Amino acid sequence: MSQMLIQAGRLAVDFGMLILIWLVQLIIYPSFEYSARDSFIDWHEKYTGLITLVVLPLMVAQIGLVISQVVGGDRSWETLVCLGLVVFCWGVTFSLSVPAHNQLQALGNDVTTVRWLVLTNWLRTVGWSIVCLISIKQFYELLKHQP
Repeated sequence: MSQMLIQAGRLAVDFGMLILIWLVQLIIYPSFEYSARDSFIDWHEKYTGLITLVVLPLMVAQIGLVISQVVGGDRSWETLVCLGLVVFCWGVTFSLSVPAHNQLQALGNDVTTVRWLVLTNWLRTVGWSIVCLISIKQFYELLKHQP
């Protein structure tokens, strides 16, 4: 697969993650505090199931594309930083975000847990934002060198 095609795919996925994580950070997670207490557990279970259908394919595509670039010989600082940040975001997801969601599912709408989720999600928000900015830069650089 051509370097341009892989980078274009990465840019699309990275931009999708950027939009998604900012929606989650600014709108979705903060709204948990205002969700009805009596129906929160049922709503949260539905939310986590549906959001996984959107997030998981993007996360898998993102890590797959950046790994394919590294394996394909692109060991530029930009690509290696992106790989490191994507791995970091995966780590935050499975070590902080998923346990917080599990706690909300078990306890219901706990304000302390919701606020912890919002606070720790800044790690992923910043990480995925940097990944997208680097991806834009890399795509632009490739475009500049096209005949």
